Amino acid sequence: WIHDQTPHILKPGISEREFHYRLAEAFTAHYGNRAYAYTPVGAWDIRNPDSRDSAIFHAIATDRVFRSGDTVSRCLSGVTYGGYWGDVDRVWHIGRPPAAVEYWYRIAWECVRAMEAVIRPGVRCSDVYIACARMEQRLGLPLRLTGRIGHGLFNTGGISVHPDCHLVLEPGMIVSCEPIFANEWGWFDLEDQFVVTETGCEPLHRRAPETIPVIA
Repeated sequence: WIHDQTPHILKPGISEREFHYRLAEAFTAHYGNRAYAYTPVGAWDIRNPDSRDSAIFHAIATDRVFRSGDTVSRCLSGVTYGGYWGDVDRVWHIGRPPAAVEYWYRIAWECVRAMEAVIRPGVRCSDVYIACARMEQRLGLPLRLTGRIGHGLFNTGGISVHPDCHLVLEPGMIVSCEPIFANEWGWFDLEDQFVVTETGCEPLHRRAPETIPVIA
């Protein structure tokens, strides 16, 4: 829900500090009487190669003013419920996104979908990794040889989407799919979480949109 508020709250001309304040205000108004907590500060990445004033991955609120051309990534939703993190990452772009931004966003989206397609009981974590690596090759990227691109519920349960993790998935396990592609255009981190069912998997939230959300 809080990710969906970003296009309504984030506007060119406001500072990151003001943006965080407005996010917290909106969350409190909607969920303040429930068992949720929200931390707007932390785990943001803003990149703008044209203005050359990017704010690379950081965990503080800055006074930098948002502007057209920013690719904005939120790593972690900032939301907890009963101590459990909603580890759902999203990306937005202010203004019409250039082709490079659309390209890298699409790659991240396709890779998450490929990972989701293989999650089911009996599949190994390394198999989920391979599904992503194969999709990357299909899209013209170099062969992925290593790197962790997913985990369990906020890094728990021994679940690691890594080529050397051969843990077999079972119903009830939660798998976070998180292939990250970082370059001058942005931190393209689309993270979706799935619970393993008896026959496959189900998302714990709405999936990442197919195209990058644009902020006017």
